[in-house]
Amino acid sequence: MKRLFDLPYGSFITFDMGYTDYQLWKRLDEAGYKCVCRLKDNAKFKIIEQRKCPEKDIIADQIIEFT
Repeated sequence: MKRLFDLPYGSFITFDMGYTDYQLWKRLDEAGYKCVCRLKDNAKFKIIEQRKCPEKDIIADQIIEFT
């Protein structure tokens, strides 16, 4: 996981929903990276921004903040 921080600034990083590490995601966000993942059903968050989905196969495109 340490090698993630070697990626170019602003990179998008995807995670499987089976890997949930909120502290790592926070560090990545603070370092300028973007994380993409499917959340677990019990994840607590608030929606900051709802975006229009460009494709029918995408369920949601949201900017969220964990609570």
